[in-house]
Amino acid sequence: METRLIPPPVERGMIPQPVIVIGALLLCLLVYGFASGGGTGQHLDSDRLIIAECWKGIERRAPGPEQRRDMTEACQRMERGFRLKYGATL
Repeated sequence: METRLIPPPVERGMIPQPVIVIGALLLCLLVYGFASGGGTGQHLDSDRLIIAECWKGIERRAPGPEQRRDMTEACQRMERGFRLKYGATL
């Protein structure tokens, strides 16, 4: 009994199934990219709010000097990350 490793020839005008599957995957990736890429402004605003809440949290909680220093450093790291990510000032 002999197994064939070569797929049967495709009829004229027919598109092979792997081509259809790959095309559908690419289409899904493009649609997802367009749908999720439009929210950059929303991410920018939410990151700004998170940093603002970080600074407000220090004032609200009024921790001891050591905790206050640690929280301040965390907020400063968040600001540096924001500037690296968006290249903008707060």
